[in-house]
Amino acid sequence: EYDESKAYLEKTLECKPDNASAWYVLAHVYDVTGQYREAYECCLKIKELVPSTDHNFDAYGVGYHNNQLALKLERELGVE
Repeated sequence: EYDESKAYLEKTLECKPDNASAWYVLAHVYDVTGQYREAYECCLKIKELVPSTDHNFDAYGVGYHNNQLALKLERELGVE
């Protein structure tokens, strides 16, 4: 159901482009479907939206989990 999930997430982000949680879920969907470049682009967007990993600011830990996914993707893509 990843294609359907992507469509819903993309629609959500059209309406609310600053939704870091939606960007993270979209990054995860791209990651598990092997679309690593797209996933990494989502991670970069999240870093713009959630620059801190302070759990008082980022209660759901999106910044922290995004950093972990971004590191994995950087290894996968050979980004330095």
